[in-house]
Amino acid sequence: MSVKAFRAWRAFHKLRGQLLPHLSKNISKNTGLYPSDFFLLITLIDSPRSSLHSSEIADRLDWEKSRVSHQISRVITKHLADEHFLCTEKPLEAVSVKS
Repeated sequence: MSVKAFRAWRAFHKLRGQLLPHLSKNISKNTGLYPSDFFLLITLIDSPRSSLHSSEIADRLDWEKSRVSHQISRVITKHLADEHFLCTEKPLEAVSVKS
């Protein structure tokens, strides 16, 4: 990596480190949601049917299954989403945005 590329990469990470906390604070302030709840809901809303399997959520957000399960529980407890089971050969947990 060239010195110029290294400096650009370092500047990007510094900016990212400053920007993410600022965005997270604004998300919480403007929506009353934790950023992870917000990202989960946006991911559901952006899906064609506003419903996804928990494994699809994990893939789209690059989260571990345990984190997805925890966040799903949070948004369901807050009555922001519904949990249901899809009828397939093997039941799959899915989550959808509450209407």
